[in-house]
Amino acid sequence: MGKLRPEERWAEHVKERYQAFLSSRSFESLRREGLSIVGRRQLLTAEEFWHFMKKGVSSERYMAWYRRCARTGGRFGLASWTVEMACLLEGYEPWTQPHPVEASWPTVRIITENDDPLFLNKLCHVAWNLGLDVVLRRDQTEVPLMHAHFAAPPDESLPESRRPPRDLTFRIRVEYPPVYPSEARQHLDKELSQIERRLLRGLGYPVPQRLRASPLVSQAGNLKVVQGKLPSGGIYDIIDAVYSPVDGQEDVDLSKDQPRRKLIKSQRSRLKNRLIKPYKVEGS
Repeated sequence: MGKLRPEERWAEHVKERYQAFLSSRSFESLRREGLSIVGRRQLLTAEEFWHFMKKGVSSERYMAWYRRCARTGGRFGLASWTVEMACLLEGYEPWTQPHPVEASWPTVRIITENDDPLFLNKLCHVAWNLGLDVVLRRDQTEVPLMHAHFAAPPDESLPESRRPPRDLTFRIRVEYPPVYPSEARQHLDKELSQIERRLLRGLGYPVPQRLRASPLVSQAGNLKVVQGKLPSGGIYDIIDAVYSPVDGQEDVDLSKDQPRRKLIKSQRSRLKNRLIKPYKVEGS
């Protein structure tokens, strides 16, 4: 068996704690009590369970039982809803659910210092679709912004003139519970990278590709990228410079000029997109 990745080690650890709960006397006791409260002898199907939850639970007896689920879950490091569904739901597999299995879960918040109303409306709408909270920071004060106000898409698009520089748009803050395992942090870091990119795209920013060095960058001078549009015949001057004869040998095979011309044009275009376009100021 090959070495497990960090996130796989964490997943196996969570499954081990869940199995420990299922093997405990607390599980059998909670299941019997929970089924009795909802008036069942058999476990609920998924449809029955979600219909039951939609109606809302007002029974004091059920809420007291749920608090016991939370206390029991805390012993095993499991979320209260994980214990609740394990006791009531038929065929429950927490790994297939959209809810976190463990009790201690990091909190992710989007922090911004930009108070332009249109920008905030757009940012909150995009964050709301990702299930994230937005906090407006003013000096040393932080004000959480209400999700409900930003549920609908903004009526007005966000023009480039009202977008702050990309690096000053927002910060992502993660608040970890004590002794949160490094394996789980590495897994979350990967997810945060995707969240960041989706936020930027939603705000209309171009998103750079993953950081990879390109050996082509060192050829920017030879390819005369800074000159922009070349004069007539300029591309052949570049071809002559790049493909100069070696050791005094003449290179007079004109059949190579056309493919070389296409290659040089392609390389210059790629370098412009990498070195010039991302840093170009509007109107310059």
